[in-house]
This record gives sequence, structure tokens and C-alpha cells, in this order.
Amino acid sequence: MNYKINSNNISSNKFIFGNYSIDITHNQAFNGGSILGWGGNYYINPTSWTMNIVVPEFARWFVTQNAFTYSYNSLSNFSSPQDLVFDLSNFQISHTTNAYLDAKAQGNISFIPHGGGIAADIPISNVEVFGTGLTTKTLSTSYQNINSSAYSVVAGNRNTIPIKIRINANAVKEQLYKAGTYTFTVDFKIRNNGGTVSDTQSVQFTITTQPLSTIAVQGTPDVNFTFATAADYQTGKSQNMANHLLVSNNKAFEIYVKSGTSNFTLNGTPTTLPSTIVQVENGTGQTGIITKTLTTTPQAILLGAAPSLNQNISLKYTIPAAQAASLLGQTTGATPYILNVIYSFTNQ
Repeated sequence: MNYKINSNNISSNKFIFGNYSIDITHNQAFNGGSILGWGGNYYINPTSWTMNIVVPEFARWFVTQNAFTYSYNSLSNFSSPQDLVFDLSNFQISHTTNAYLDAKAQGNISFIPHGGGIAADIPISNVEVFGTGLTTKTLSTSYQNINSSAYSVVAGNRNTIPIKIRINANAVKEQLYKAGTYTFTVDFKIRNNGGTVSDTQSVQFTITTQPLSTIAVQGTPDVNFTFATAADYQTGKSQNMANHLLVSNNKAFEIYVKSGTSNFTLNGTPTTLPSTIVQVENGTGQTGIITKTLTTTPQAILLGAAPSLNQNISLKYTIPAAQAASLLGQTTGATPYILNVIYSFTNQ
């Protein structure tokens, strides 16, 4: 004879670790009858026996995915950041004992710059583990218990664990802005109360921030010079443009400036007034700008700038006294001389 427990009975019952037993008795009598011409009573031998089922104590992960990725490809992700959440809530455990969940990181967040460069570590304390019914914990490299109440054994011996990993919006902006790849690994351990049985699942997280950059002229873009007195021509004039440029670049960068043409235009017609009469330099409160005379060749006015988000740059445009003489003899009137100035930057 064969004995079996149907699968639907396994899934509809819970099996807590231990020994299960039941006595089974067989007694098939043929009172006064005969089988194959034999008379008397016949029985199955042995008439009784004990069926034993041994359920071991265990707690094991049942996971179909152990790597998660996310990519940032817009500056809006950082100018208006949101929490970055990895949803692991389909993770399951199979267990025959009350189970506890522990979590730890294998190390800090590892950062590798885009295009090469010096790798760096970002504190793992920027990462939290949380979930429905779980205690929110800041990750460290030591195990921490996440569920104060044990997961009880349920029918089918399988529980879904609603784990989530989070990097809050401020940390996204401050720590994940630089172009490159960020990786960290979290160990999730499921165990019994004494830790004598356990199972660990390692999960890797990869975050990629693409190279992102923008440069814009803020406010009123026009820089207007008015030469109205003799003193203007004798001393020259300057125009300070506070917060003139707004720059975002998540790699080290350089800013360049050039004139659109070699000479000013008047009513759309080139003149003999050269672009070289104008200098670009530090505006009020600004440092690091290299003074340059405008030409049609791009020239670096800022070198070795660190990655930044929404950085304001103040500039001053100057026509020095020595160059103001070039304006003498030019056509006067309300129609302005125009020169386009072009800013650009490159990543280092």
C-alpha cells in the first residue's frame, strides 16, 4: 500500500517543526468465507502500525530576483528630487518556525565616476530598510532586527515579506548627483528566535546617474552700455550682472565664452567696431573667473569647477578706457551696436 498527503492538503495546512504521528489499523476479516478455496478469517499483517512524519525546523528564502537597478537621466530628478524606493515586497520565506528578519549592508555605497576617475565611498547610512509591519532602520554593516513580532507559521508554510529599500529625496540630491554608477549590497537574514537556523539572501542595488548639464542666462540677458558723456570715453564703463549664468553639471567642468562675430553689427550690418573692446571678468562677490577679452575663439573663463546643481555665476562686462576710444567716430543715435556672446562648457 502507498500513503500520500495530497498537495492541496499541504498548502491548506501549516506544518510547525516537530514529529507528527498517527496509528493506522488494518483489519479485513472474512468470517466463514473463503478465498481460493481456503476457509476461515484472513487479516492484513501487521494489523496496526504508526505513521511518523518528521518536519525539520527551517526558515528559507524563496526569491526570484536578487538585483535591482535604477537610472537617473534628467536634471529635474535632482532639482525636484523624490525618495528613491526599491520594492522587494514580493520576497517570500518558507518556514516551519517563527521567523525573524535581520538586515545589514556589506559595506558603504561604492561610487565609480562616469568616464573613469577616482572611486569613492558614500556612507551606507543614507539607505533605509522599511515596510508594512516592519521597523524602519538605517542600514549599517551590522545586522539589525527589522520585525519585532515574529512571522508565525501559516498555512502552506510561506509568508510574503514586504521589504522596501529607500534613499530619501535629500540624499538623492546630495549624494547621487554626480555622473557615475553607485552600488551597494544588502544581506537579508531570516532566522528562528535563537538563530540556530537561518538563511541569508544577498541583494545588489545599482543606481546609474547619466552625465547631465545645462547652462542658461538668467533674468534680462541683454547687457547695455550707454556712452553719454566725455567721462564715459575717458574712464570706460562696466556692467555688473549678478547671477548672470545658471549652471548645472554633474561632472567636473569648464566654462567657455566667445563672441558670435568678430565685430559688432548695426542694423544687422557688420561694423568696424571689434568684439575685443569687451572684457568678461568676475562679477560682484564672484571668484574664480579668468578675465578674457571677447573673440570668436572659445576661451575658458572657469577651470576645474566641481560638479554643481543650479550654481549661480555673477559676471562683469567691461569696456576699458583704452578700448573706449574705439567708439569715437562711430555712428551715434538710439539704434544700438549689437554683439552676441555665447557661453558653453565641457566636462573634464
